[in-house]
Amino acid sequence: MLGLIALFLAAAPDTPPSDWHVHVALAIGADGHATECKVIESDAPAELQQKTCDIFRSKGSFKPKLDPSGQPVASTYETTVRFRIPG
Repeated sequence: MLGLIALFLAAAPDTPPSDWHVHVALAIGADGHATECKVIESDAPAELQQKTCDIFRSKGSFKPKLDPSGQPVASTYETTVRFRIPG
C-alpha cells in the first residue's frame, strides 16, 4: 500500500502532503469474509479507493453476525480508512 501512495506522490510532485480518507460499506458473508465493497465517500485518488476495496475483499476477515439461534449470517459493515501522507 505504501508503494501505491509513493507512486501517487511521484506522479504529482507539486501536490502538498495531505490526509486522504476512504469510507466504505462492506458486505460480509456468513463465513466472515468481505464479499463486496462500495466506496461511500472519499477524497483519495480513484486508484487508492480501488486498492482499499481490493484489500478488504482479498484479506478482510470479520467475526460474522449471529442470528437469534446463534448461526452466522451475512451482514454489512461500514468503516473509514485514513491515509496520512507525511510532509
